[in-house]
Amino acid sequence: MLSHLLEKDRVLRINVMTAAVFYGGILFSVLLSTDFTNIMGQHLGGDFMAFYGASQAVLAGEALQAYDVAWFEAQLQGVGPAIEFYGLTWQYPPSYFLFIAPLALLPYKLSYLLWLLAGFVFMAGCLRLLPIGRYGLLLAIASPMLLTAAVQGQNSFFIGGLFILAASQAKTRPLLAGVAAALLTIKPQLGVLIPIAYLAAGCWRAFFVAAVLSVLLAMVSTFLFGVSGWLAFIESLGRVTGDLAAGGHLYPYARMLSPYSAFGLAGVPHDLAMLLHWCFAAGLVALVAVVWRRSDDMLLRGGLLVCAGLLVPPYAYYYEMTAMLLPFAALLLAVQADGWRMGEKAFFLLTWPCLLLLPTIQPLLPVQIGFVAVLCTLFLILLRIEEINLSIPLRSADLRA
Repeated sequence: MLSHLLEKDRVLRINVMTAAVFYGGILFSVLLSTDFTNIMGQHLGGDFMAFYGASQAVLAGEALQAYDVAWFEAQLQGVGPAIEFYGLTWQYPPSYFLFIAPLALLPYKLSYLLWLLAGFVFMAGCLRLLPIGRYGLLLAIASPMLLTAAVQGQNSFFIGGLFILAASQAKTRPLLAGVAAALLTIKPQLGVLIPIAYLAAGCWRAFFVAAVLSVLLAMVSTFLFGVSGWLAFIESLGRVTGDLAAGGHLYPYARMLSPYSAFGLAGVPHDLAMLLHWCFAAGLVALVAVVWRRSDDMLLRGGLLVCAGLLVPPYAYYYEMTAMLLPFAALLLAVQADGWRMGEKAFFLLTWPCLLLLPTIQPLLPVQIGFVAVLCTLFLILLRIEEINLSIPLRSADLRA
């Protein structure tokens, strides 16, 4: 039964048809909207509204005002008063202003469509560097992870692509990987394990490029926005922590991926949940260091880095799972080479559709789908890596015999 449902042609057909409906729906919702409200009564563009509003602030010389919650809400209402309260906040580092500044040079609708198109093209370009072939590329761009990110209007196409490059190209294309790792500092919580992985594996060129470019990016943003920009960014992170400690009103636990938010969703008190989270994170740090030191499999160890990188920060939303295309690709390529292992078929069969429905069904569930999916993926990849490591002595002995 599982083999029948996981036939390549069937899976690809279903995903492409679903993607056509989703992407087509987004396009028509933009074209048919008469103002900043789409045909479903929601504000057009989702989280893109925040990027556009911040871009306007940069062009007006008021970039640092974006960190003020009340000011930013008023700014968004000025962009397009589609709803009474957006509830979007700004907690990106000042370096991100450099990248979103041009958005407000265009009308909102056009800017939004080009934002999605550019993200789609960038992600497709990153995926083409993986040995997944035409079938894998089509399956990836029609995957639930990209569809949910597109609906949100988030920057996850860019962030996920950068994470995939940084995690998979450190040995073969160190310059590209280093640049990607440096640019990923625009969302610094996701890349904290990358330098540990590079050092453990001896990826010195990638590490050096990432370090130098990160410093240069920070220096440029400091020159343009001052030290006060970084202080405002740090203060915004404290605001996030305070909201989570109070129960996650602006930043709901159910939309996140971390162990902390999973504990919080289960009713564990904030301090205990945070303690358990950091114990879990420490284990992931050690795991990444050991695996990257011992394993030479680019895709599997890169996939493990992505999974661990999504679980380490307490604050990471489900739309960041665009980077999960790397670990999923690593597992499926391992299946293609060596066949299915126990539990893998059931995992893919259950996970794939659940991720597509995650934004709608998650509020009804007491367990985070994203957290469970990322953790299970990490476990399956670890089993594959250990299987390879255990088989090496046997293969060497066979060759000597």
